[in-house]
Amino acid sequence: MTITQETDKRKYLDLLHLCEEDDEILADYLDRGELFVLSDPNPIGVCLVTKEGDGLYEIKNIAVRKDARRKGYGTALVSFVYSHYPDLATLMAGSAENDDNQRFYLGMGFFQTYKVRHYFRANYGMEDDDDDLIIYSKTREKA
Repeated sequence: MTITQETDKRKYLDLLHLCEEDDEILADYLDRGELFVLSDPNPIGVCLVTKEGDGLYEIKNIAVRKDARRKGYGTALVSFVYSHYPDLATLMAGSAENDDNQRFYLGMGFFQTYKVRHYFRANYGMEDDDDDLIIYSKTREKA
């Protein structure tokens, strides 16, 4: 397994679309973020991270191919992000409210910071009751 930083982000749109289907929303953060690709040996996961402030980073997109999930690849990507940014104090991530996402983030030591009510309805036109965006945060432990 290897994780590399890639500059040709559009080469990995198939993996990025696993997390974000809307091209317009993806375009909003694609060019300002850094993309990390996990290969084993072929690309199977991505993590796109943006710097949002002094020591504050956000996972805008993290995705692993369906046939490779629950094998530690997502965890490896998040761990890599922590090692890649020495100034990282807080890492945030937004996610749909579902059991798999919640299990992943809480299992990694993140905590639920807040909800953005009706986010998916407003941005994607979804009409169901589970349309809140959950924001998770994790603070780097000080040595």
